[in-house]
Amino acid sequence: DGKYYKNFRKIGLKLESNSGNWNKGEVIKNIDNFLKTQGINLTYRQLIDSLFKHKKEPANDYEYYIAAYIILDMFGYKPDKLPKSTDNMKNIITDADHSFYAAHCDYFVAMDKKLIIKSNVLYKEFNIDTIITEPSELISELTKVIDIKADKENFITEARRFYNKKLLKESNIDDDDIECHAFKLPKFYFNFFNYVIYTSNPSQDNLLITFRRVFKNYSNFIYYTEVETLTKSICEYFDTNLTNELKEKIKKFVYEDTDTSFKWSIDDGFIELSKEKDTKRPTLIYLINPKVNVI
Repeated sequence: DGKYYKNFRKIGLKLESNSGNWNKGEVIKNIDNFLKTQGINLTYRQLIDSLFKHKKEPANDYEYYIAAYIILDMFGYKPDKLPKSTDNMKNIITDADHSFYAAHCDYFVAMDKKLIIKSNVLYKEFNIDTIITEPSELISELTKVIDIKADKENFITEARRFYNKKLLKESNIDDDDIECHAFKLPKFYFNFFNYVIYTSNPSQDNLLITFRRVFKNYSNFIYYTEVETLTKSICEYFDTNLTNELKEKIKKFVYEDTDTSFKWSIDDGFIELSKEKDTKRPTLIYLINPKVNVI
């Protein structure tokens, strides 16, 4: 009942009218402070947890996220006006669904301003890297990250350029002086990989460059079609000619749970495309020499 929901929202806890102007990074903290002023000794997160305290099993990601979205609306943060007589709470849940499933993707394309703002708040709170864009901006956004592999002679030079302190996410040096530096890529390498790890071993005087797909959202798997497109793209790049034998090997790599991998020799090193044992996600490795310096 849309009328019931709107009336309920009016008499319940309501944020100040200026809340719509809050910085997205401050919204949850401000809600926590608001709850204190109302004599409620719970944070926003704890309030969501309390909704599931009688549930035998812990709330799954979907249940938790939908509850988080609805609470924002019920508190009057960028609330949906529900202008039509047929509008009701289901409209809000549908928006919450869109926001949740987009949190499994690289991009969320939307035009509803309130949906966009609430999604931005929750993506920030839940550390979700999904980029929200409007349709008019989508081509421009994708152009920034699409990888066009045209220069086959200088792919190692390109791989070195990602070793940039501005892109650095994590560093580690172990007891054997083996250095590991992880960088978030400025584009999707081969239109798939989004992180690269540089591992240098002083005892062997080489550099291992590992390209990986890392999820900073709700997604935890990739599609066979993604793996197949990627594998064909890499094989065409380094092999040029997709023979029938190579096509069969690609199918085995994509669809079968085997240790199938691809390897190409290069000057002073090699290239290898394989799959991680635990996640089954493809990884691309370049073993080269010498080391590189941080830009």
